[in-house]
Amino acid sequence: MPHRSSVRVRILVVDDESLIRQTLSEFLEQEGYSVVTCASGEEALKAATDQPFDAALCDVHLPGIDGIELLERLLQINPEMFVLLITAFATVENAVEAFQRGAHDYLMKPILLDEVHSKLKRLLAARDLYRENQWLRRELSREFDESRIVAESAAMQRVLDMVRKVAPTRSTVLLLGESGTGKELIARAIHEKSHTANRPLTASADASRFLAVNCAAIPPDLLENQLFGHRRGAFTGADRDREGIFVHAGAGTVFLDEIGELPLATQAKLLRALEEKEVMPIGANEPIRVDARILAATNKDLRKAV
Repeated sequence: MPHRSSVRVRILVVDDESLIRQTLSEFLEQEGYSVVTCASGEEALKAATDQPFDAALCDVHLPGIDGIELLERLLQINPEMFVLLITAFATVENAVEAFQRGAHDYLMKPILLDEVHSKLKRLLAARDLYRENQWLRRELSREFDESRIVAESAAMQRVLDMVRKVAPTRSTVLLLGESGTGKELIARAIHEKSHTANRPLTASADASRFLAVNCAAIPPDLLENQLFGHRRGAFTGADRDREGIFVHAGAGTVFLDEIGELPLATQAKLLRALEEKEVMPIGANEPIRVDARILAATNKDLRKAV
């Protein structure tokens, strides 16, 4: 099946045997590739300078510049090019040297055309996946639109500068400001930029979780259970284990709004979560490790409240 793309994939075939060049060229053209053939390394370097290629099939034993040197020089011209070396005498030492020099794969003579096609498909699929991942990362980094935050003043510009600085870290951040000034919006901005900066796309989904808790809206006797969870039998009605917000957040972010309303007993438990990265569910005998980042906000002057 041809490699499907809006632009035909360009393949450079380098071999001093005309029969091999012709056979590979005809086969790859039938599979939908655009092919240029060269009989020497010097000719291949000129072709690679004149136009970009997606992949090159290069014989190791060439007159003049050999395949290993050609491999290195092709990658200098185009680091994104895939290079497959063709050899009749493959050994472990030769393969290791080829990969150390930058080869992506190799083909044994006599060449099996199906193998050529399957290896090209695999490499090109990996290339496409890499490019898609790079695009997704760029999109994720733009996912939180800072235009949602009204920040025309110098003071708010300093706030956004601080967001960009602290987001890639895992530091705990306290946001201070009057009600209605957008503290949760800033917290979400920190979370979004932190998630895209630190987590690979293959990471588990919990890395993207942002869980907000209004500490003033939950009764004190329920807040501790909400945050830290409980064990079965810890109190009447606790018929099963229940994980708290800190555990459920995984590697994501817990945003504690109105943290100034947190009861003193819960503050002590929160301190342990901050310092030791562990929480003690109600009724548990052993603490649980947590990985969530903690952001907090308040409209109170906490220094005066101490």
